[in-house]
Amino acid sequence: MKKTLAIILAAVMALALCACGGSSSGGSSSGGSEGGSDNESYLIGYNTWGAGIAVFEQMMIEIPYSIESLGGEATGASDDFTADTELRNAQNFVSAGVDGVLYQAAASSTLSEAMSACEEAEIPLALGIFPGATADREAIASSEYYAGCGYADLVTDGYNAGKEAAEAGFKTAVIIGGNLGDPNNDDRVNGFTKAFEEEAGNKILDSARCTSPAEALEKANALLSANRDAEVIYCITSDYAPGTITALETLGLDIPIYASSLSTEVLDYVRSGQIVRTTYGNDLGQGFAVALLFNFLDGHKITDADGNAPDLAMVPFRVDADNVETVVDLFFTEGTHPFSEKMIQQLAWRYNPDVTYDTFVDMMNSIETEGLDYLASMQ
Repeated sequence: MKKTLAIILAAVMALALCACGGSSSGGSSSGGSEGGSDNESYLIGYNTWGAGIAVFEQMMIEIPYSIESLGGEATGASDDFTADTELRNAQNFVSAGVDGVLYQAAASSTLSEAMSACEEAEIPLALGIFPGATADREAIASSEYYAGCGYADLVTDGYNAGKEAAEAGFKTAVIIGGNLGDPNNDDRVNGFTKAFEEEAGNKILDSARCTSPAEALEKANALLSANRDAEVIYCITSDYAPGTITALETLGLDIPIYASSLSTEVLDYVRSGQIVRTTYGNDLGQGFAVALLFNFLDGHKITDADGNAPDLAMVPFRVDADNVETVVDLFFTEGTHPFSEKMIQQLAWRYNPDVTYDTFVDMMNSIETEGLDYLASMQ
């Protein structure tokens, strides 16, 4: 009798899971039956920190594209730039019965509770793009339901900007960008400071931190009025450049801008050289994270040499007037996807039964060393 009841209960649970999105419909296979469990079509919940800004709108295109490229289904939600909503989105995904969560921990403090919700539901969580603070990420690393993380190495991103500015001969700098306490902003500032001030012996005169780009003009006016002798400006992200440029024009100053994290709003400033250099590729990490999630769900969890869920940090590539049109073609042209179906399927066991941790590392290294040429070749 106990055995019969157990069989009935298992069957009921299996039907319930299918009703929640874990059905086997919709997944096509090019990797053969050995590459996964008949390519089940998993339902993946994903959040983005906000909406209405170009970079986040782009994420809301690329993340579901990656999920669908592996035969899955995507359901997304905006965090509306608040930690409470970020955590609530993760909890709502779990309540809705998703098979896995691709989480952006833009508000790092939510990470532990989001992981706990997934553990209770016995579903995996992978971090993509916004990995949270290192300590918060390390706190969940031992969870059996943590699939790993794909994100951008923003310390090195800022470091490279500071090193370039120092090598160009600039001795003094000011910094403007997003709010204090956001690890994505703070990491870049720490990297820039290390290269420009600590290693090169130059001076950062002052900085202005904003809650959003809407404050850039006012904050830049005050910053530059007090530091007219600054030789270079570092915009932590490029969306603070338009307000900064307007302030420069108002004050009659001509100070070059170095930046990180290109956005569509500043393409013309890059073309004209008003933004001397910036970077892009922060959101490519989502492709690695989606693949880690699917491999976990297919029963082929990827781990590093120490047996841990991967922590894959990729350095964004440099963008200037010489290569900005290639960036537009790859990233900002309708119908194109920089992290292509070909790339993500190479990372997925269901399409590539030989995939290992080294497969991920090799692709990440190719993106870093070959940059746009590699992405173009993989379309």
